[in-house]
Amino acid sequence: MRFATESLECSGVLGASHVHSSRAVGWTSLLLDRHDFTPTAAEFETLATPDQSLVVMLSGEQHLEVFSDGLWRRTVYRAGTIGLTPGLRTDRLRRCTNRHKAAFQKANIYLPQGLLDEAVDDFRQAGHANIGGSLNALAFQDPMLCHVAMMLVKAMGAGASDLYAEATAKWLAVHLVCFHAGRLEPERLCLHAGVLTDRRLARVLEMMSARLADPITLDELATEAGVSKFHFVRLFREKVGATPHAFLVRLRLEAAQSMLAASDLEVGTIAGLCGYARGSDLATAFRRRFGITPLAWRAESRCFGKLRL
Repeated sequence: MRFATESLECSGVLGASHVHSSRAVGWTSLLLDRHDFTPTAAEFETLATPDQSLVVMLSGEQHLEVFSDGLWRRTVYRAGTIGLTPGLRTDRLRRCTNRHKAAFQKANIYLPQGLLDEAVDDFRQAGHANIGGSLNALAFQDPMLCHVAMMLVKAMGAGASDLYAEATAKWLAVHLVCFHAGRLEPERLCLHAGVLTDRRLARVLEMMSARLADPITLDELATEAGVSKFHFVRLFREKVGATPHAFLVRLRLEAAQSMLAASDLEVGTIAGLCGYARGSDLATAFRRRFGITPLAWRAESRCFGKLRL
């Protein structure tokens, strides 16, 4: 499930001095724009997008006014403050110079509405038919949401794959529906997420191993496991001790090790066989995990093999 193309234009009206976007790393499951702002006053109107949007203040302080029902409503965003805007809504905003006249940073996250609809259906199937409510809030606190947003920014900077973004997008959808849709009480939450048996887990691991060169989505893995996709990541981590994304990376890098030792294939060719778009992507991931380049590892492994003979 992809975010709407309209969301790509939203950052252009916000007046940020600098923007870091997940579009640069190829994420499609959600859009993340991290904005850097200088303390200047401005009035603007947001663009409509079908996606649900979240604004998370990362650092600094922003004084903001929102025009509603003929009046300007004022609020202050500090680090950790979050705002929600439902799809297809526009807001007229006025940014005021903050008292410290200091720069600030915030993250705008755009989630496909379909993810939220699926989360609602998942809760309903578990016996909670009364979930509804609009995900619309000017300013509130949610430490977990803030932490996840900061981890997304960090993952974007590290070039994490879209599988990471997809898993996070699904979690965000479930969390928002569960705690911020206005109908479901946290203490009433008792979902039957299914059981990831050893047999089902074996099927998932076999699928991962057989498709190292191909993109794999959480939907496909959860379907193979026969459990709800919204709980698959948690169940998998409980069984394996790692997220599906981390485990898949490990499988791909171990396969690359074997190919480097047993063949004369070029690093770029091995990269393609192990699910990496370029040889440089494989080299970066390989060095991060093993502390050595692929070619250096090949040379050392062959030298060690000769010594053993």
